[in-house]
Amino acid sequence: MSRNLNISGWANAEHAVRLRHTLQTWLDDHDLPEELRIDIVLATNEAISNAVEHAYRDQPPGVVLLTARRTVEHVVVSVSDQGTWRPPPADSGNRGRGLGIIRAVAATVDVDTRPGGTTITTCYLTG
Repeated sequence: MSRNLNISGWANAEHAVRLRHTLQTWLDDHDLPEELRIDIVLATNEAISNAVEHAYRDQPPGVVLLTARRTVEHVVVSVSDQGTWRPPPADSGNRGRGLGIIRAVAATVDVDTRPGGTTITTCYLTG
């Protein structure tokens, strides 16, 4: 059982699926409740989708990096891109729910926006 996961892929739908499936397999190898694994995959998929849809707009797709680590008490997952941050619009209509979903299922959420990319780090309690 690997304690850490480090994987990257292009910011497109095909690689997003591969990243999500790799995370699911990694989580399945750990002794975690099913509901927690589902929450982690849901939130991570939202973060990856944000990178695919928004980070590289008006430019060719770049890379999305997914890292995860497990301790006795936590699972910490980060999704990073090298694109640009787009602040959520004031009125997103039927869209723009990704960060809200992430915040609803993770114990903590950190969104680090820098000129060289964005990293969303989520932490989940394992016990």
